[in-house]
Amino acid sequence: KWRETKNAIRKIAAYLPAADVRPVAWIDVNDRLPDLHDDTLEVADEVIEYKVSEPVLCVFNNDEQIVAIYEKDEGDKGYWVDFFGGSCLNSVTHWMPLPALPEEEE
Repeated sequence: KWRETKNAIRKIAAYLPAADVRPVAWIDVNDRLPDLHDDTLEVADEVIEYKVSEPVLCVFNNDEQIVAIYEKDEGDKGYWVDFFGGSCLNSVTHWMPLPALPEEEE
């Protein structure tokens, strides 16, 4: 009976449109860090180049959640930064991508 049900589900799923669905699971920072892209910051007359992630949801201090970004400076030192407050986070253990924004209705 289960095999028939499983096969029926697979047949139905084949007709469903593909969706841009991100997995909803925490990622251990020891397993993988967020993807980074190049960015610049202009301070006084100096341009600083660095790499930064998109905002992600993080777990730090073992039980607190916060939106943060992961950055790497020229020396390849990586660090987590509170997205809203700008302070460094020293004890991030896990992260996950934020969901996509809702689509606007016309």
